[in-house]
Amino acid sequence: MVYIGECSDLSKRILGTWARLNRRPARDFSSTKHAARRLAHLREAYGLEYEISFYAAHHEGRRDPRLSEAQWRKGLESRLLWEYRLEARMSSVANHRRSTVREGEQLAGEGSKVGFSEVGVPEVGFPYRIRPSSTPLPRPEREPHSELWMGKRWTSLASCKGTGQGMSWSAAGKELRESGNGTPVLYKVLHPNTHELLQVGYSRRGSGGALAAASRLAGEKAVAWAPLTGAGRQEHVLQELKDDLIGGYFYQMGKPPARQFSAELSP
Repeated sequence: MVYIGECSDLSKRILGTWARLNRRPARDFSSTKHAARRLAHLREAYGLEYEISFYAAHHEGRRDPRLSEAQWRKGLESRLLWEYRLEARMSSVANHRRSTVREGEQLAGEGSKVGFSEVGVPEVGFPYRIRPSSTPLPRPEREPHSELWMGKRWTSLASCKGTGQGMSWSAAGKELRESGNGTPVLYKVLHPNTHELLQVGYSRRGSGGALAAASRLAGEKAVAWAPLTGAGRQEHVLQELKDDLIGGYFYQMGKPPARQFSAELSP
């Protein structure tokens, strides 16, 4: 699988951007079409021709009224990405920034040789590479507020106290020290009374980043986090795991976390 995505206007997407993939060079795609450019570079690198299939997603009246159609579709996209990872044991190539440019995110100039190299085996004139996938998170067997949700061991929920400058968190000092600024974490934000999942994400700044992200959500909330080690420090792995959490929750509840796409935060 090369790419999985969602759109609101299928005819425009296929007859426009995606129908051009097999005919136009990568440099012809605008800077706002990141996925299209990655797919076009993959085609040029490997001589690929793309086949496109689609699913007419419909929530059949089950959509949470607080969510827009676009937010529901984004949640479904995350579930499909996660389900594919579970089945194939790897991510689709052009999602999660697995296919990337070695130096920044700039496209190769006109006339340059386009191609990919395996990670750790650079090839002269081939500036593109495909990063290895992380192990997908398993199907959830416990509720989202559980300390063992999605195969991760989460801290106890830290509740928010106060507002504005007087805001503080009830997290134990030991948990804060063990998830310090040098350890990337996954985090989940829930309503402290109903335990509804509001948002999931990751922070490269440890528990401090998780608490800062949660504090930007209005209303009552509680947050827990799960430290990551090894490959979990890589950006594309963090994005894979974040989509796993969204997809796993959609699998359980038929919707994305309530505030996931209405208040996306920078980790």
